[in-house]
Amino acid sequence: MNQMHILTFRLSQQAFAFPIDIVDQIIDMVAILPLPKTEPLFEGVINLHGRMVPVISMHRLLFNTAYSAGLHTPILFVKIGNQMTGLIVDEVLNV
Repeated sequence: MNQMHILTFRLSQQAFAFPIDIVDQIIDMVAILPLPKTEPLFEGVINLHGRMVPVISMHRLLFNTAYSAGLHTPILFVKIGNQMTGLIVDEVLNV
């Protein structure tokens, strides 16, 4: 039987999941450099091990609402193709 390993996370009161193989790492919130003239869902970029990585607010992407992140708000770094992207979520539930 072929099993898929997933990472589950919470946004508002809803649970979501990604296949674990696209998740590179999870970190607590860090300073994000805002980028002018970008879509509101882009929070900006961060320097991740010498690479500038775009960071997206999943609240803005899925619910079109603003979200106030705290010090321990997780950022999931997912890799799709050759592109790494940070996704701000409320909480990581399970791996």
